[in-house]
Amino acid sequence: MRILSLVCLLVISLGLMGCQSLRRDRDAELDFAQTTGEVAKETDSATTSDVATVSYEEEIFVGERTKPDPLSTEAIGNTLKSAMGKGPNQTAAKKLFDEADSVFETAVRARQAGEKETTFKKDFRRAGDLYLKAAERLPNSSIEQDALFQAGEAFFFADSYDKANDAYEKLIQKYSGSRLMDRAEARRFAIAQYWSELQELNPDHLWTYNFTNQERPARDTGGHARRVFNNIRLEDPTGKLADDATLALGNAYFRNKAYLDAADSYEDLRKAYPGSPHLFNATVLEIQSRLRAYRGPAYDGMGIEKANRLMEALVAQFPEQVEEQRTALDELAAEIRYELAARELYLAKLYDRRNENRAARLYYGKIVSKFSDTVLAKEASERLAELRDEPDLPPQKLKWLVDALPKPKDDQPLFNNDVPR
Repeated sequence: MRILSLVCLLVISLGLMGCQSLRRDRDAELDFAQTTGEVAKETDSATTSDVATVSYEEEIFVGERTKPDPLSTEAIGNTLKSAMGKGPNQTAAKKLFDEADSVFETAVRARQAGEKETTFKKDFRRAGDLYLKAAERLPNSSIEQDALFQAGEAFFFADSYDKANDAYEKLIQKYSGSRLMDRAEARRFAIAQYWSELQELNPDHLWTYNFTNQERPARDTGGHARRVFNNIRLEDPTGKLADDATLALGNAYFRNKAYLDAADSYEDLRKAYPGSPHLFNATVLEIQSRLRAYRGPAYDGMGIEKANRLMEALVAQFPEQVEEQRTALDELAAEIRYELAARELYLAKLYDRRNENRAARLYYGKIVSKFSDTVLAKEASERLAELRDEPDLPPQKLKWLVDALPKPKDDQPLFNNDVPR
Protein backbone atom coordinates (compact mmCIF):
# COMPACT_ATOMS: atom_id res chain seq x y z
CA MET A 1 0.00 0.00 0.00
CA ARG A 2 1.19 3.50 -0.78
CA ILE A 3 0.17 4.72 2.68
CA LEU A 4 2.23 2.05 4.35
CA SER A 5 5.18 2.95 2.15
CA LEU A 6 4.92 6.60 3.13
CA VAL A 7 4.85 5.82 6.82
CA CYS A 8 7.70 3.31 6.58
CA LEU A 9 9.74 5.86 4.65
CA LEU A 10 9.12 8.46 7.33
CA VAL A 11 10.08 6.12 10.15
CA ILE A 12 13.20 4.93 8.37
CA SER A 13 14.28 8.40 7.28
CA LEU A 14 13.65 9.81 10.74
CA GLY A 15 15.56 7.02 12.40
CA LEU A 16 18.53 9.39 11.99
CA MET A 17 21.09 6.67 12.59
CA GLY A 18 21.25 2.94 11.97
CA CYS A 19 23.66 0.20 12.86
CA GLN A 20 26.15 0.96 10.11
CA SER A 21 26.06 4.75 10.47
CA LEU A 22 26.92 4.58 14.17
CA ARG A 23 30.12 2.72 13.41
CA ARG A 24 30.86 4.95 10.42
CA ASP A 25 30.44 8.18 12.38
CA ARG A 26 32.36 6.80 15.33
CA ASP A 27 35.23 5.70 13.14
CA ALA A 28 35.27 9.02 11.31
CA GLU A 29 35.59 10.88 14.59
CA LEU A 30 38.37 8.62 15.76
CA ASP A 31 40.21 9.02 12.45
CA PHE A 32 40.01 12.79 12.83
CA ALA A 33 41.43 12.51 16.34
CA GLN A 34 44.29 10.39 15.06
CA THR A 35 45.28 12.93 12.42
CA THR A 36 45.24 15.80 14.89
CA GLY A 37 47.18 13.86 17.50
CA GLU A 38 44.95 15.24 20.25
CA VAL A 39 42.79 12.38 21.36
CA ALA A 40 41.85 12.86 24.96
CA LYS A 41 42.21 16.60 25.43
CA GLU A 42 40.61 18.15 22.35
CA THR A 43 38.59 21.22 23.31
CA ASP A 44 37.93 23.20 20.16
CA SER A 45 36.42 20.57 17.84
CA ALA A 46 33.58 18.09 17.94
CA THR A 47 35.75 15.01 17.78
CA THR A 48 36.35 12.24 20.26
CA SER A 49 36.45 14.39 23.34
CA ASP A 50 35.27 17.69 24.67
CA VAL A 51 37.28 17.51 27.88
CA ALA A 52 39.15 20.70 28.53
CA THR A 53 42.73 20.80 29.69
CA VAL A 54 41.94 21.95 33.20
CA SER A 55 43.81 22.38 36.43
CA TYR A 56 43.16 19.72 39.01
CA GLU A 57 44.82 21.58 41.86
CA GLU A 58 41.48 22.24 43.54
CA GLU A 59 39.81 19.26 45.14
CA ILE A 60 36.30 20.65 45.22
CA PHE A 61 34.43 21.02 41.95
CA VAL A 62 33.14 24.54 41.45
CA GLY A 63 30.10 24.45 39.22
CA GLU A 64 26.61 23.11 38.89
CA ARG A 65 26.29 19.59 40.19
CA THR A 66 23.95 17.52 42.29
CA LYS A 67 25.20 17.14 45.85
CA PRO A 68 24.74 13.61 47.18
CA ASP A 69 22.45 13.01 50.12
CA PRO A 70 24.57 12.18 53.21
CA LEU A 71 22.46 9.06 53.64
CA SER A 72 22.60 8.08 49.98
CA THR A 73 24.32 4.95 48.73
CA GLU A 74 27.07 7.11 47.20
CA ALA A 75 27.78 8.99 50.43
CA ILE A 76 27.79 5.83 52.53
CA GLY A 77 30.04 4.15 49.97
CA ASN A 78 32.49 7.05 50.10
CA THR A 79 32.57 6.80 53.90
CA LEU A 80 33.34 3.10 53.76
CA LYS A 81 36.04 3.64 51.12
CA SER A 82 37.66 6.30 53.30
CA ALA A 83 37.69 3.87 56.21
CA MET A 84 39.46 1.33 53.98
CA GLY A 85 42.02 3.84 52.76
CA LYS A 86 40.38 4.19 49.35
CA GLY A 87 38.56 7.46 49.95
CA PRO A 88 38.96 10.74 48.07
CA ASN A 89 42.57 11.28 47.06
CA GLN A 90 43.53 13.93 44.54
CA THR A 91 46.98 12.53 43.82
CA ALA A 92 45.68 9.01 43.25
CA ALA A 93 42.86 10.30 41.05
CA LYS A 94 45.23 12.36 38.90
CA LYS A 95 47.60 9.42 38.54
CA LEU A 96 44.78 7.10 37.43
CA PHE A 97 43.48 9.74 35.02
CA ASP A 98 46.91 10.17 33.41
CA GLU A 99 47.31 6.40 33.15
CA ALA A 100 43.90 6.14 31.50
CA ASP A 101 44.88 8.87 29.01
CA SER A 102 48.02 6.95 28.13
CA VAL A 103 46.13 3.70 27.54
CA PHE A 104 43.49 5.53 25.51
CA GLU A 105 46.14 7.02 23.23
CA THR A 106 47.81 3.63 22.89
CA ALA A 107 44.48 2.17 21.71
CA VAL A 108 44.14 4.92 19.11
CA ARG A 109 47.64 4.32 17.77
CA ALA A 110 47.01 0.57 17.63
CA ARG A 111 43.93 1.11 15.57
CA GLN A 112 45.78 3.55 13.31
CA ALA A 113 48.52 0.99 12.78
CA GLY A 114 45.95 -1.57 11.63
CA GLU A 115 46.37 -3.93 14.56
CA LYS A 116 43.72 -6.49 15.41
CA GLU A 117 40.40 -5.05 16.49
CA THR A 118 40.41 -7.17 19.63
CA THR A 119 43.70 -5.56 20.68
CA PHE A 120 42.73 -1.90 20.58
CA LYS A 121 39.20 -2.57 21.84
CA LYS A 122 40.72 -4.27 24.86
CA ASP A 123 42.85 -1.17 25.46
CA PHE A 124 39.83 1.11 25.10
CA ARG A 125 37.96 -0.95 27.68
CA ARG A 126 40.96 -0.86 30.04
CA ALA A 127 41.14 2.92 29.62
CA GLY A 128 37.45 3.16 30.44
CA ASP A 129 37.92 1.15 33.64
CA LEU A 130 40.84 3.38 34.68
CA TYR A 131 38.81 6.55 34.05
CA LEU A 132 36.05 5.16 36.28
CA LYS A 133 38.56 4.43 39.02
CA ALA A 134 39.88 7.97 38.73
CA ALA A 135 36.35 9.29 39.11
CA GLU A 136 35.84 7.18 42.23
CA ARG A 137 38.97 8.51 43.91
CA LEU A 138 37.88 12.15 43.76
CA PRO A 139 34.07 12.51 43.75
CA ASN A 140 32.45 15.91 43.26
CA SER A 141 35.44 17.30 41.42
CA SER A 142 36.56 18.38 37.97
CA ILE A 143 38.48 15.14 37.69
CA GLU A 144 35.32 13.09 38.27
CA GLN A 145 33.39 15.08 35.70
CA ASP A 146 36.04 14.70 33.00
CA ALA A 147 36.80 11.10 33.92
CA LEU A 148 33.16 10.06 33.58
CA PHE A 149 32.97 11.60 30.14
CA GLN A 150 36.27 10.04 29.05
CA ALA A 151 35.13 6.66 30.39
CA GLY A 152 32.06 6.96 28.19
CA GLU A 153 34.26 7.82 25.20
CA ALA A 154 36.60 4.90 25.80
CA PHE A 155 33.75 2.39 26.14
CA PHE A 156 32.02 3.93 23.13
CA PHE A 157 35.04 3.32 20.89
CA ALA A 158 35.36 -0.18 22.34
CA ASP A 159 31.77 -0.88 21.20
CA SER A 160 30.82 -1.43 24.85
CA TYR A 161 27.74 0.70 24.46
CA ASP A 162 25.97 -0.31 27.66
CA LYS A 163 28.95 0.73 29.79
CA ALA A 164 29.38 3.89 27.72
CA ASN A 165 25.76 4.86 28.30
CA ASP A 166 26.10 4.22 32.03
CA ALA A 167 29.11 6.56 32.24
CA TYR A 168 27.43 9.32 30.24
CA GLU A 169 24.25 8.92 32.26
CA LYS A 170 26.08 9.23 35.56
CA LEU A 171 27.83 12.36 34.29
CA ILE A 172 24.55 13.99 33.28
CA GLN A 173 22.75 13.04 36.47
CA LYS A 174 25.51 14.36 38.70
CA TYR A 175 26.66 17.37 36.66
CA SER A 176 23.50 18.61 34.96
CA GLY A 177 25.10 21.90 33.92
CA SER A 178 28.29 20.35 32.60
CA ARG A 179 29.95 21.80 29.51
CA LEU A 180 30.10 18.16 28.34
CA MET A 181 26.36 17.57 28.53
CA ASP A 182 25.58 18.18 24.85
CA ARG A 183 28.35 15.81 23.77
CA ALA A 184 27.27 13.14 26.22
CA GLU A 185 23.63 13.41 25.17
CA ALA A 186 24.64 13.15 21.51
CA ARG A 187 26.53 9.93 22.27
CA ARG A 188 23.58 8.51 24.20
CA PHE A 189 21.23 9.42 21.37
CA ALA A 190 23.47 7.58 18.88
CA ILE A 191 23.64 4.54 21.16
CA ALA A 192 19.87 4.47 21.62
CA GLN A 193 19.36 4.73 17.85
CA TYR A 194 21.74 1.83 17.36
CA TRP A 195 19.94 -0.27 19.95
CA SER A 196 16.56 0.51 18.43
CA GLU A 197 17.75 -0.48 14.97
CA LEU A 198 19.52 -3.56 16.31
CA GLN A 199 16.38 -4.70 18.11
CA GLU A 200 14.42 -4.49 14.87
CA LEU A 201 17.02 -6.37 12.83
CA ASN A 202 17.99 -8.90 15.49
CA PRO A 203 15.41 -8.85 18.28
CA ASP A 204 16.04 -10.22 21.74
CA HIS A 205 13.31 -11.22 24.15
CA LEU A 206 12.47 -10.30 27.71
CA TRP A 207 13.23 -13.82 28.90
CA THR A 208 16.66 -14.02 27.27
CA TYR A 209 19.90 -12.74 28.78
CA ASN A 210 22.92 -11.45 26.91
CA PHE A 211 26.25 -12.59 28.36
CA THR A 212 28.62 -12.04 25.42
CA ASN A 213 27.65 -9.15 23.13
CA GLN A 214 28.94 -5.91 24.64
CA GLU A 215 27.23 -3.82 21.98
CA ARG A 216 23.81 -4.37 23.51
CA PRO A 217 22.43 -4.41 27.07
CA ALA A 218 22.12 -7.59 29.07
CA ARG A 219 18.43 -7.78 28.16
CA ASP A 220 15.54 -5.86 26.58
CA THR A 221 17.54 -3.89 24.01
CA GLY A 222 14.49 -2.09 22.67
CA GLY A 223 13.33 -1.12 26.14
CA HIS A 224 16.75 0.34 26.95
CA ALA A 225 16.67 2.37 23.72
CA ARG A 226 13.26 3.82 24.57
CA ARG A 227 14.36 4.61 28.12
CA VAL A 228 17.41 6.54 26.87
CA PHE A 229 15.32 8.51 24.35
CA ASN A 230 12.83 9.40 27.06
CA ASN A 231 15.56 10.42 29.52
CA ILE A 232 17.25 12.67 26.97
CA ARG A 233 14.09 14.70 26.43
CA LEU A 234 13.26 14.83 30.14
CA GLU A 235 16.78 15.66 31.35
CA ASP A 236 17.21 18.59 28.97
CA PRO A 237 13.78 19.56 27.54
CA THR A 238 15.23 22.68 25.90
CA GLY A 239 18.35 20.96 24.61
CA LYS A 240 19.41 20.48 21.01
CA LEU A 241 18.24 16.87 20.90
CA ALA A 242 15.00 17.14 22.86
CA ASP A 243 12.67 17.10 19.85
CA ASP A 244 14.85 14.55 18.05
CA ALA A 245 14.67 12.25 21.06
CA THR A 246 10.90 12.68 21.31
CA LEU A 247 10.48 11.78 17.66
CA ALA A 248 12.88 8.84 17.99
CA LEU A 249 10.91 7.60 21.01
CA GLY A 250 7.72 7.66 18.96
CA ASN A 251 9.46 5.83 16.11
CA ALA A 252 10.73 3.17 18.50
CA TYR A 253 7.22 2.60 19.81
CA PHE A 254 5.89 2.56 16.24
CA ARG A 255 8.39 -0.12 15.22
CA ASN A 256 7.34 -2.12 18.28
CA LYS A 257 3.67 -1.78 17.23
CA ALA A 258 2.88 0.09 20.46
CA TYR A 259 0.77 2.54 18.50
CA LEU A 260 -0.92 4.34 21.39
CA ASP A 261 2.45 5.06 23.01
CA ALA A 262 3.80 6.16 19.63
CA ALA A 263 0.86 8.51 19.11
CA ASP A 264 1.35 10.03 22.57
CA SER A 265 5.05 10.66 21.83
CA TYR A 266 4.30 12.33 18.50
CA GLU A 267 1.64 14.43 20.22
CA ASP A 268 4.18 15.46 22.88
CA LEU A 269 6.49 16.65 20.11
CA ARG A 270 3.73 18.69 18.46
CA LYS A 271 2.73 20.41 21.69
CA ALA A 272 6.13 20.86 23.32
CA TYR A 273 8.11 21.80 20.19
CA PRO A 274 5.80 23.68 17.80
CA GLY A 275 8.84 25.09 15.97
CA SER A 276 10.50 21.72 15.40
CA PRO A 277 11.48 20.81 11.83
CA HIS A 278 9.96 17.38 12.56
CA LEU A 279 6.45 18.78 13.02
CA PHE A 280 5.00 17.67 9.68
CA ASN A 281 6.43 14.17 9.95
CA ALA A 282 5.35 13.84 13.58
CA THR A 283 1.80 14.82 12.66
CA VAL A 284 1.60 12.30 9.81
CA LEU A 285 3.00 9.57 12.03
CA GLU A 286 0.59 10.42 14.83
CA ILE A 287 -2.32 10.17 12.40
CA GLN A 288 -1.12 6.77 11.23
CA SER A 289 -0.48 5.62 14.81
CA ARG A 290 -3.98 6.56 15.93
CA LEU A 291 -5.46 4.88 12.87
CA ARG A 292 -3.55 1.66 13.58
CA ALA A 293 -4.47 1.76 17.27
CA TYR A 294 -8.18 2.08 16.42
CA ARG A 295 -9.99 -1.21 17.13
CA GLY A 296 -13.22 -0.72 15.25
CA PRO A 297 -16.72 0.83 15.50
CA ALA A 298 -17.64 -1.19 18.58
CA TYR A 299 -14.85 0.48 20.57
CA ASP A 300 -13.97 4.01 21.65
CA GLY A 301 -13.71 6.40 18.72
CA MET A 302 -11.69 9.24 20.24
CA GLY A 303 -8.51 8.11 18.46
CA ILE A 304 -9.97 7.96 14.97
CA GLU A 305 -11.78 11.28 15.51
CA LYS A 306 -8.50 12.86 16.61
CA ALA A 307 -6.78 11.44 13.54
CA ASN A 308 -9.43 13.12 11.37
CA ARG A 309 -8.94 16.49 13.09
CA LEU A 310 -5.18 16.19 12.69
CA MET A 311 -5.58 15.45 9.00
CA GLU A 312 -7.64 18.61 8.56
CA ALA A 313 -5.05 20.63 10.51
CA LEU A 314 -2.23 19.11 8.45
CA VAL A 315 -3.74 20.37 5.21
CA ALA A 316 -4.13 23.87 6.62
CA GLN A 317 -0.73 24.05 8.33
CA PHE A 318 1.53 22.36 5.77
CA PRO A 319 0.00 22.94 2.31
CA GLU A 320 3.30 22.53 0.44
CA GLN A 321 4.32 19.28 2.13
CA VAL A 322 0.79 17.93 1.73
CA GLU A 323 0.88 18.67 -1.97
CA GLU A 324 4.16 16.79 -2.32
CA GLN A 325 2.60 13.73 -0.67
CA ARG A 326 -0.87 14.30 -2.07
CA THR A 327 -1.63 10.77 -3.33
CA ALA A 328 -0.54 8.94 -0.19
CA LEU A 329 -2.20 11.44 2.14
CA ASP A 330 -5.43 11.32 0.15
CA GLU A 331 -5.50 7.56 0.64
CA LEU A 332 -4.80 8.00 4.35
CA ALA A 333 -7.63 10.54 4.64
CA ALA A 334 -9.98 8.21 2.73
CA GLU A 335 -9.19 5.40 5.15
CA ILE A 336 -9.98 7.64 8.13
CA ARG A 337 -13.27 8.77 6.57
CA TYR A 338 -14.23 5.18 5.86
CA GLU A 339 -13.72 4.29 9.53
CA LEU A 340 -15.77 7.30 10.63
CA ALA A 341 -18.58 6.29 8.25
CA ALA A 342 -18.38 2.74 9.54
CA ARG A 343 -19.02 4.04 13.07
CA GLU A 344 -22.20 5.76 11.89
CA LEU A 345 -23.26 2.64 10.01
CA TYR A 346 -22.69 0.52 13.12
CA LEU A 347 -25.10 2.72 15.10
CA ALA A 348 -27.58 2.90 12.23
CA LYS A 349 -27.79 -0.88 12.03
CA LEU A 350 -28.06 -1.15 15.81
CA TYR A 351 -31.19 1.03 15.81
CA ASP A 352 -32.40 -0.64 12.63
CA ARG A 353 -32.39 -4.05 14.32
CA ARG A 354 -34.48 -2.61 17.16
CA ASN A 355 -36.96 -1.13 14.69
CA GLU A 356 -36.17 2.32 16.09
CA ASN A 357 -36.48 3.71 12.61
CA ARG A 358 -36.28 7.41 13.40
CA ALA A 359 -32.83 6.99 14.97
CA ALA A 360 -31.78 4.60 12.21
CA ARG A 361 -32.79 7.12 9.53
CA LEU A 362 -30.79 9.80 11.35
CA TYR A 363 -27.54 7.80 11.22
CA TYR A 364 -28.09 6.51 7.68
CA GLY A 365 -28.73 10.11 6.66
CA LYS A 366 -25.47 11.27 8.28
CA ILE A 367 -23.55 8.77 6.19
CA VAL A 368 -25.22 9.96 2.99
CA SER A 369 -24.67 13.64 3.75
CA LYS A 370 -21.24 13.64 5.45
CA PHE A 371 -19.53 10.62 3.92
CA SER A 372 -20.90 10.50 0.39
CA ASP A 373 -17.36 9.83 -0.90
CA THR A 374 -17.19 6.46 0.87
CA VAL A 375 -18.41 3.11 -0.41
CA LEU A 376 -20.74 2.89 2.59
CA ALA A 377 -22.84 5.81 1.35
CA LYS A 378 -24.60 3.67 -1.27
CA GLU A 379 -25.64 1.06 1.28
CA ALA A 380 -26.85 3.75 3.66
CA SER A 381 -28.82 5.52 0.91
CA GLU A 382 -30.60 2.33 -0.14
CA ARG A 383 -31.59 1.43 3.41
CA LEU A 384 -32.67 5.00 4.11
CA ALA A 385 -35.11 4.80 1.18
CA GLU A 386 -36.53 1.52 2.51
CA LEU A 387 -37.18 3.07 5.93
CA ARG A 388 -38.71 6.30 4.65
CA ASP A 389 -42.35 5.26 5.28
CA GLU A 390 -41.71 3.07 8.29
CA PRO A 391 -43.01 4.18 11.72
CA ASP A 392 -40.55 6.05 13.90
CA LEU A 393 -40.81 3.60 16.77
CA PRO A 394 -41.64 -0.10 17.06
CA PRO A 395 -45.17 -1.11 18.22
CA GLN A 396 -45.72 -0.91 21.96
CA LYS A 397 -45.45 -4.36 23.48
CA LEU A 398 -48.33 -5.37 25.80
CA LYS A 399 -50.14 -2.18 24.90
CA TRP A 400 -53.36 -3.37 26.53
CA LEU A 401 -51.56 -3.72 29.85
CA VAL A 402 -49.91 -0.33 29.57
CA ASP A 403 -53.27 1.28 28.80
CA ALA A 404 -54.86 -0.45 31.79
CA LEU A 405 -52.35 0.94 34.25
CA PRO A 406 -53.33 4.16 36.03
CA LYS A 407 -51.87 7.30 34.53
CA PRO A 408 -49.69 9.42 36.82
CA LYS A 409 -51.32 12.61 37.97
CA ASP A 410 -49.90 15.89 36.79
CA ASP A 411 -47.42 17.31 39.23
CA GLN A 412 -48.95 20.00 41.41
CA PRO A 413 -47.03 23.28 41.82
CA LEU A 414 -45.40 23.84 45.18
CA PHE A 415 -47.13 27.24 45.45
CA ASN A 416 -50.47 28.25 44.00
CA ASN A 417 -50.06 31.72 42.61
CA ASP A 418 -53.84 32.32 42.72
CA VAL A 419 -53.98 32.06 46.52
CA PRO A 420 -53.31 35.39 48.24
CA ARG A 421 -50.47 35.35 50.73
